[in-house]
Amino acid sequence: MDSRWQSWGEAPPPGGCGPTCPVCQQSTWIELGGGGAADVYRPNVDFQKHPNVDIVLDLESSPLPFHDQHADRIKAIHLWEHLSHHGALWMAKECKRILKPGGSLYLMLSDGAFVMERIKEEGFINDWLACLFHSETADEQGFHKWSWSYGSLYAELTAVGFVGIVHRGFYNRWEFKCEAFAP
Repeated sequence: MDSRWQSWGEAPPPGGCGPTCPVCQQSTWIELGGGGAADVYRPNVDFQKHPNVDIVLDLESSPLPFHDQHADRIKAIHLWEHLSHHGALWMAKECKRILKPGGSLYLMLSDGAFVMERIKEEGFINDWLACLFHSETADEQGFHKWSWSYGSLYAELTAVGFVGIVHRGFYNRWEFKCEAFAP
């Protein structure tokens, strides 16, 4: 296997259940777009029903089914690319709404700026195009609808009202991690 596809950064936080909310009795750790992955926060909210998905919801425009200031942590691994720009801003606002003060939103997503550099240098090869658009075999929910750099994500999260936004390093060179906090 080509070494550029090897993961070398710290993995995202592992899944699990957080403390139970005294108001609604649900976990205060929430996964968004975790699909059928086993290592997710519970509840896991996704577009489609899969094993390990607890709540099926249109993540582009539906309110998250949690009360204000419910969550301690929200994790979304490769969700933001699957949302339109408008959908990602909607979801960021929803995350801020349900996070407790000081609660964190942890994101991992493709680094659009790096992928564009690779395309400029190496051309329109399938490996880099798949990072930008997703694989040829993806279903409707599998396609990427938007691309982000850390700078563009930082600006949008700041505009929504998140604070303490920090780059958490790279998992692969084309995937960065970011964490933002509710004020």
